[in-house]
Amino acid sequence: MKEAHADAGARASGQSIHWPQVITWVSLGILVGTEVVGMIFAAAWAVGGLMELGPTLQYALYAVALASSVAVMVPFMRHAARVEPLRGSTEEHP
Repeated sequence: MKEAHADAGARASGQSIHWPQVITWVSLGILVGTEVVGMIFAAAWAVGGLMELGPTLQYALYAVALASSVAVMVPFMRHAARVEPLRGSTEEHP
């Protein structure tokens, strides 16, 4: 909730969006997200194959893999947004 108030305050004070940082942030999410999802799905496929799970259990394992990849990516992207500021005054970045 505090972040929403801080973002509203940033908009009200005239801080602009830094589009190069936004592009970097989105590109980072795409690159790291595909790597994480691919790695976790490959691991789920390998474990399911080695254990000779049926199709239903294999899909359940895929669902767990997807949930775990989201659980990894959300904090990662939040931290990336803190490190790479997406908003700020125009004096900070020319």
